[in-house]
Amino acid sequence: MLLVPTCSELPTPDNGNAPECTKENKFEFESVCEFTCSAGHELDGESTLTCVTDEESGDKYAVKWDETQPTCPGASKTVELDSCES
Repeated sequence: MLLVPTCSELPTPDNGNAPECTKENKFEFESVCEFTCSAGHELDGESTLTCVTDEESGDKYAVKWDETQPTCPGASKTVELDSCES
């Protein structure tokens, strides 16, 4: 049985949706995961993360996410409109 390296689990961000990933095993090597935020929230960070080889570790089987997990901070943004006087 071939064991495929996997990256750490990606939790659903606060005010966000669970990541959609390209591999059946979401966190498998070379899987690409896309993040989106709930309505009214903007993504802070990269929208996609890829599970890649961690060349810095010196272990040829070590893997890591290529970016930091994004967030969906705070409350929704509101736009203030100036009132019109007639």
